[in-house]
Amino acid sequence: MSDLTNAYLDTLTQELSFDPALARRMRAEAEDHIREAIACDPMGATIESERRAIARFGAARDIAAQCAIPSLLKQVRHAGASVTLIAVGVLIAMKSRLAWYGAASPIDGDDPVLDDLRAIILSVDRYAFWCALLIAVYGWTHIGFVRASRETSLVLRKRLRQSLTMCSAAAVAVVITVASDTILTALKLFPAGQSAAIFFPSLTIGLEAALAIVLVLRLRITVQRLASSARLFPA
Repeated sequence: MSDLTNAYLDTLTQELSFDPALARRMRAEAEDHIREAIACDPMGATIESERRAIARFGAARDIAAQCAIPSLLKQVRHAGASVTLIAVGVLIAMKSRLAWYGAASPIDGDDPVLDDLRAIILSVDRYAFWCALLIAVYGWTHIGFVRASRETSLVLRKRLRQSLTMCSAAAVAVVITVASDTILTALKLFPAGQSAAIFFPSLTIGLEAALAIVLVLRLRITVQRLASSARLFPA
């Protein structure tokens, strides 16, 4: 391939950076198209035939603009599903830990100050979790039933931003829940020291923390990709 084609393919890949997998597929498709078009051109492999082949495939930005909304819809839907499922995963870890403690046994002790602290953190934990789950479900459904063919790109991009904002708020609530769980578990198990009794609760806390980290990283990537696509839709 000449410098002209390579420059076009690089531009196409850059314009489609909001979806790396799609960028790779489109680059391969464009390269195949250009090779075939040049091979079939009566003038042979010349710069002019190469330019015509590139022109027939389309401007890189126009192609990216056509692909952006369907791709971003899919990504934000997946982000909403991820927040919801991770919130459920955190709930399962919490319930498993409580079952291990003894489902009906309250977390209390001989120190009134610590008991008050536990009660406050437990309230924060519960409110944060239910906020996370409800916001995640709403954010997911807010974009889940949208059809790209029925809305303008302006409306769709607004709904994408709204849904992703709700998912981000739910993720913050998940992080607060995991932090609260960690503190409560530490207060519960601190007297046990390094005994084997702390293994299972520590394992569930580690699972919650891992889920929260995965969620934050996934949402960060989705937010960056949505932001990078803004150049395709000038105001």
